[in-house]
Amino acid sequence: MVDNLPHYLMNKGGVYYFTRHVPNDVRAHYLRPRIVLCLKTRSRVSALRASAMIAGKLDDFWLQMRVSNMGVPAASLLVKPSVVIAATSHASKLSDALAKYCALKGAGRAKLFHAAAERNIGYVIQCLDDKPVDAYSSSEASQFRDWLMDKGLSTASIKRIFIPVKDVRIIQRECLKIRDERRLLIALVSDTGMRLSEALGLIQDDIKLDHDVPHITLKPHPWRPLKTPGSKRLVPLVGVALAGSHSRSDPASPVRRIVNRPLTATSLWRSRMPSN
Repeated sequence: MVDNLPHYLMNKGGVYYFTRHVPNDVRAHYLRPRIVLCLKTRSRVSALRASAMIAGKLDDFWLQMRVSNMGVPAASLLVKPSVVIAATSHASKLSDALAKYCALKGAGRAKLFHAAAERNIGYVIQCLDDKPVDAYSSSEASQFRDWLMDKGLSTASIKRIFIPVKDVRIIQRECLKIRDERRLLIALVSDTGMRLSEALGLIQDDIKLDHDVPHITLKPHPWRPLKTPGSKRLVPLVGVALAGSHSRSDPASPVRRIVNRPLTATSLWRSRMPSN
């Protein structure tokens, strides 16, 4: 028989347990949504005392977690050093990057493509100003999220605008852990921005691992044309897309033993990755 009692206590078989639900805002840090601890006592008085101490420590710990995840307090009141940034950064402004993106990727696309890009980037400029793309900070991301919520956007709409980097990193780690061709393909695409069809149509000669800047020469092939003429480009290999290529100068590397035969990008990439 299990009796639920107040003060985060549960009595099971005469022994008291501490049980408490993990708040949603710190839930991602826990393996389970509820904490259950055996207090190893049959005394209600001792259990109440222990429960109060544990609850207090959890409240303090969760407060520290919330503060550490918080952006700079009152960041919206800070004077924005836009003049200094503009003078020191050589990157394009966000509005210029948007115009270039639409010009390169928007040819022949529906109006919805342009409307979505202009709306989302417009939100950023309204909230954080039009700055060089390398001048935005991570603390401003939380400020932007709060601004969208104050604007009345639903959680689903905000999620469509945001792509949490931590979620991408989790997926990448799982892909590298499983290491089959499908997962490696996902990891490759995640850090290169290539379309899935572009990555699937690669061959050995497209992948330049011995260059000063390792990259992929993305070009059309008889078995896989590119979507638009502007899709022909050089794609730098960074992050997990470059995983395992530290031995590319080794003449005994598996890549050196592959000659003159078609090879999918993930097969080549997988052959370069170190074994677990």
